[in-house]
Amino acid sequence: MAADNTLQQTYQACGNDLGGAKVNEAFVEFLEKVVGKEVVDSFKEDHPVGFLQFMMQFEQKKKVVKNDPTDQMSIEIPFAMHEAAVEVTRKRFADLVKEKQLQGVESNKSGMLIIGADVIQNIFKKSVQGIVDYVTTLLQDSHLADVSQILMVGGYSESAILQSAIRSAFKGRVLVPADASLCVLKGAVAFGHNPTIVTSRTARKTYMHAISVPYDPVKHAG
Repeated sequence: MAADNTLQQTYQACGNDLGGAKVNEAFVEFLEKVVGKEVVDSFKEDHPVGFLQFMMQFEQKKKVVKNDPTDQMSIEIPFAMHEAAVEVTRKRFADLVKEKQLQGVESNKSGMLIIGADVIQNIFKKSVQGIVDYVTTLLQDSHLADVSQILMVGGYSESAILQSAIRSAFKGRVLVPADASLCVLKGAVAFGHNPTIVTSRTARKTYMHAISVPYDPVKHAG
């Protein structure tokens, strides 16, 4: 933040494949362990809209699940996935879950998949630890030596599990606005109305149109 209340970018934009999509991937891998990859693939291929709606349900759940050893996540399994389980394995979804006997995982009579706290933490683990490690490495750069606050924005920033890990790793430096999921959108709208609020940027790379050296007849003739 500059003295005139405009924004100045002092370091190039950076990132990695560690966001909320990585948690979604881990959740799908978890499902494959529970009922088998063939069942999950059948559901995805035969009911793509249903699979998308199912993942949207998980998207909402992962934002509100607590960083609490007693908390659980209840996911409603679509009827189409129950059908896929029977078609592929000749067994009910609930029976497949029961056969696996995975600790912290069960299916109730209402067709809900109940996931325990330890399993939830494991689903988030790769993404969360990756983000902590990545930010730690970034802050070791001399250009970022003066960073005093870390502002968490975007939908994934609403996750209590991610917030807890970031706050633990960077004590006293983390701010999470109440509308974290809307901050990026609001910033884009504000910038659209007033592009001058960002007065400088730092590109990831330097782009050049052409390079030439003065003509030297000794070196270049003939």
